[in-house]
Amino acid sequence: MLARIEELLQSVEPCRCGQHRAITMDAIVVERGALGQTASYLQDRGHRHVALVADANTLRAAGEALHARLEEAGIETTVIVLKPDDRGDIVADEQSLVQLLLEVRHEATSALLAVGAGTIHDLVRFAAYKMGKPFVSVPTAPSVDGFTSIGAPLIIRGIKTTVPAIAPEAIFADLDVLMAAPQPMIAAGFGDMLGKYTSLFDWKFGHLTAGEPYCEAAADITRRALDACVNAAGDIGARSEEGVRVLTNALIESGLAMLLFGQSHPASGSEHHLSHYWEMEYIRLGRKQLLHGAKVGVACGVIAEFIRSVESGGTLQQHWGEIVSQLPRVPSPDTIRDLLRQVGGPTSPEALGIEEELLRRSLREAHLVRNRATLLKAYNELGAPASAPHGAIPILRMFDEEKTKEFYIGFLGFRLDWEHRFEPGTPLYMQLSDGLGAMLHVSEHHGDATPGSAVRLEVRHIERMQAELLGRAYKYARPGLQTTSWGTKEMCIQDPAGNKIIFYERI
Repeated sequence: MLARIEELLQSVEPCRCGQHRAITMDAIVVERGALGQTASYLQDRGHRHVALVADANTLRAAGEALHARLEEAGIETTVIVLKPDDRGDIVADEQSLVQLLLEVRHEATSALLAVGAGTIHDLVRFAAYKMGKPFVSVPTAPSVDGFTSIGAPLIIRGIKTTVPAIAPEAIFADLDVLMAAPQPMIAAGFGDMLGKYTSLFDWKFGHLTAGEPYCEAAADITRRALDACVNAAGDIGARSEEGVRVLTNALIESGLAMLLFGQSHPASGSEHHLSHYWEMEYIRLGRKQLLHGAKVGVACGVIAEFIRSVESGGTLQQHWGEIVSQLPRVPSPDTIRDLLRQVGGPTSPEALGIEEELLRRSLREAHLVRNRATLLKAYNELGAPASAPHGAIPILRMFDEEKTKEFYIGFLGFRLDWEHRFEPGTPLYMQLSDGLGAMLHVSEHHGDATPGSAVRLEVRHIERMQAELLGRAYKYARPGLQTTSWGTKEMCIQDPAGNKIIFYERI
């Protein structure tokens, strides 16, 4: 696998994004019997006392055998078995972290071993980072792509938060262990990889519309890993040696792409935000947790359907051609569900037990989980539906250019798209947009419009919008909210020419 890293690094040399981080790992072993190489690796690195971190299941799957080999090699080992919560889940939260930090013999321990899947790795990578110790990855299931991550997504006070951590200095992925993993965990790993379809779309979208940093090399590495995984869906579903090898390599390579870029953008977008939202809701309700990759795979299908429902408008319009060019790279929701079905994974929110109300709420609010410029965020947070049509654009009369721009641009937050005069000193005609689909033409020309006209603009999160407007302390307006008998909340604001701009949200 180290040869594969060299190949990956060579393939990214032409990239000039300026975002690359060094990938410094001593060993990546993905083969049968890899477990047996762990002890000799630790000996060669001078580790004489290690902490082996597992849960009851992963201890049986690989921890006990590894412990015996470490003891045979003369490596003193403290075995830490993480305790589940009341629902039987191992959760990467404060309680698990405190247990881990208390049980590690800080002075004597020179390295930590994460023997398990995603949650155990997240806890160990953070603990190792805080203690200034290296850690070694020993996966027991090909269920996530976070084995090489430098961030640890932890539940802090009920909120999913990614905090700085470290990557492992080596990975020993034993195919004998991985092939014996429960089928749902193998399907979860495949689901985590399918999520790259929508994460790569969101990453490109954020780059085009919000200037988020982008690395074509990291995107290519992720895409090649995804393609290899999809092409081997049948073998993965059959849990064959080749299928599990391809899946494990793909998960590791996806992680290496994140390591190269230094952030999670290549592998995490709106589909992960939905997954995190569902996880936090389940914790709040005291429900047993769902597998991360199972949620991501289902959420990928949900986001793929959402992407196809959005049309050009506002901020989207400027880059719509490039955005549309990315759509063929996102399979249809039916194709995604069929791929999940091939590996024996859940294919719909209903199959996961996600109720319709939670699904709808997460589509409205999940973008708040992370500060990322995704299409879901553009659709939800900026106000009007991204699919707002532009067949009819209102024309409003104005008399004072300075006061009009102060109102629409400075106060309401519209953008000046363009302005026109036939010659200097003649009346102004300009186009304004809110970046979300709403457009207005405002004119000084006599006869273009009647002062005192009214325009209705549909928005989302109108209460948040009102709070933001009040916070701008505009001298001439303190907008209030009104709940109507026809099922809307409305906020009416008068511009300097007496025109009424009525923002409304359906309830």
